[in-house]
Amino acid sequence: MAEIDDSRYVTISSVELEDSTTMLLISIFLGGFGVDRFKMGETGMGILKLCTGGLCGILWLIDVIGISKKVKTYNYNELMRVL
Repeated sequence: MAEIDDSRYVTISSVELEDSTTMLLISIFLGGFGVDRFKMGETGMGILKLCTGGLCGILWLIDVIGISKKVKTYNYNELMRVL
């Protein structure tokens, strides 16, 4: 039983989770170029933001406001993918 728990711990600890504060800073300073979306694995939206300047700042502002929830969802999905 201890071996199963150890393997789960190793599996969970190997998942790279995003920090919400770091992603907020990336979203504020580099969000107009789509870096935040690329880092979250949303390539299509990252390209859209890169080509349009964050839809003239509108999508950038929406992402800055909602990045915390997106990071939590991303981290949850990464954990569920591994488990």
